Amino acid sequence: MSVSAYNLDRTQQAQHPTASLEGSMNNGVTTRHTLTRPVTSAGRDKSNDICIDAPVISAFHFQIVYDGDQYMLIHPHPSRQETTNGLLYQNRHINGKESFRQILSHGDTFRIGNEKGIQVT
Repeated sequence: MSVSAYNLDRTQQAQHPTASLEGSMNNGVTTRHTLTRPVTSAGRDKSNDICIDAPVISAFHFQIVYDGDQYMLIHPHPSRQETTNGLLYQNRHINGKESFRQILSHGDTFRIGNEKGIQVT
């Protein structure tokens, strides 16, 4: 099974922002996950807040952390030292052993694995 990407969608409502991640699989299936916690974990393991059942995803792949005024992508997941396939952020390949932190903006897109991996918006 091959996978696609995830995208951040953030709307400001009064003083409390609402954000969501949208995941697109290569098979056409799209899912949306509202970010309601200060820390959201994503990976293949069912204990994650966002479980992505695809071989290209590590058991604990990444986290999205909200610190009060911004969302940050953290790779690899802090409970792990690496992921098997890394990710692709803004056409930059982040290998599985590379520590990566990125403040996310509305509409950011990254892929898990490579340019053909799961797309996250």
